[in-house]
Amino acid sequence: METICIKTKLKKGSLEDVRKWFQTLREKPDEVLQSLEKEGVIIESAFLDKQGHDYFLIYYMKAKSLAHAREVAMKSTLAIDKYHKECFKKFCEDRMELEPLIDFHRI
Repeated sequence: METICIKTKLKKGSLEDVRKWFQTLREKPDEVLQSLEKEGVIIESAFLDKQGHDYFLIYYMKAKSLAHAREVAMKSTLAIDKYHKECFKKFCEDRMELEPLIDFHRI
């Protein structure tokens, strides 16, 4: 099992659109879960963080293989995946992988 956590800065003025993006994902759980199953993802979570005047997505994912998950996601033709990729490009700026310190699980 592999884990990753990414911090992505949101573009100025995009906060409400980002909330709509994730609301859309919450409204389509069957499509999202189908995508996660194909990718081998066990957990995918996103959190909103505010630092000063800037907003960030904190994205956490646990998968059997992160390389496999990325490969499948890049090649996916599912509508929900296309939408998700478009939103990332449209609303996100800098991105950095956070340093893992611990990763315990009982899955």
